[in-house]
Amino acid sequence: MLTADQQFVLGLLRTSLSDAEDPVVSHELNMSAIALAIRRNGILPTVYPSLGVFPDLQHTLQMEYYASVSQSVNQRHSGQKVLEAFGASGVQCVPLKGWEMRSLYPNPEMRQMTDMNVLVRPYEHDAIEGVMRSLAFAAEGEESSDKHDVYRKGTVTVEVHKRLTDDWDAIRDWETRMWNRVTVDSHGYYHMSDEDVYLFHFVHMHHDFGNGWFGLRRIVDAWLLNKQWNQLDTGYVMQVLDSMRLNVFHTKMV
Repeated sequence: MLTADQQFVLGLLRTSLSDAEDPVVSHELNMSAIALAIRRNGILPTVYPSLGVFPDLQHTLQMEYYASVSQSVNQRHSGQKVLEAFGASGVQCVPLKGWEMRSLYPNPEMRQMTDMNVLVRPYEHDAIEGVMRSLAFAAEGEESSDKHDVYRKGTVTVEVHKRLTDDWDAIRDWETRMWNRVTVDSHGYYHMSDEDVYLFHFVHMHHDFGNGWFGLRRIVDAWLLNKQWNQLDTGYVMQVLDSMRLNVFHTKMV
């Protein structure tokens, strides 16, 4: 059973993302517990506009909110530079996770981004490091893993992925199909199809679930994605989910 504090946090999300009524503030609420839940789940930019019903809590979180928005703007500016630089170098680069999720929110800045994730093809380490260094990013150690390399500049972190997930055997066929469905927008940026953005979210969500953790932000993303279900090629989505044996997980999550 949910506590009053948990119900209040969910009420803030409903109000921020729909026409739901403001959550009720009562004497039962623990401001410290609510603030901690908001921080841990990475939803401060999402719920902050609805915190007017709880002025004391809104004031407590005000500077953190401003810092989050500043980080988001900085991340977006740097992210655009990364996409432009990879495009100019002839490397196919698609943004992942939060970069694509932002467009589903009433305001893009409502979706907190702790880092930027991109997938590139072909993955040539020296060439990619050269692109990132040209933008003043520094590599975090040597090649970070079989999955991605990490680059930092100030408060901005970019993970450059070599493949979509750690479970390469399970997604090899899908990743090939995904690249064949990529589109290019008017700015020359590559994007996965809506169906593949949807699939990637649930693949990544399943991975985190297996590791024992995913927070409210991931659930909100899933809810917003699922609102687009009727606009997707659902046959393709279900076929890929079936090939990865994720149909049951997907059904439970939606």
